Amino acid sequence: MDKESLFSPEIIHFHAIIPYLSPSVLAVSKKSNTPVVQTLHNSRWLCVEGGFHRGGHYCNECVNSFGWKGVRYGCGRGHISALLLFLTNFIVRTRGHLFRWVSHFIAVSD
Repeated sequence: MDKESLFSPEIIHFHAIIPYLSPSVLAVSKKSNTPVVQTLHNSRWLCVEGGFHRGGHYCNECVNSFGWKGVRYGCGRGHISALLLFLTNFIVRTRGHLFRWVSHFIAVSD
């Protein structure tokens, strides 16, 4: 019996993909025709910090900018971390992968 026949989920549910996993998990799910549901606990796809905060205050400068201002300010855990998150978000969102690879999103609030 091969490994692929041992595990064949009907659905895959992710809570947090970035920064813990690579978007490649979404690509593999799509390639195997397994629907993906992602629960959104933060705004990481829009803001590299994830919660629209900078310096202990609310900040929405990254809205509609893919988070590039977060790189400039070093949001999250510094400039390098912010750059990596920004590049990942930018590539996944501008290529349309996010909405092609995730079947449904669940928001934990209104």
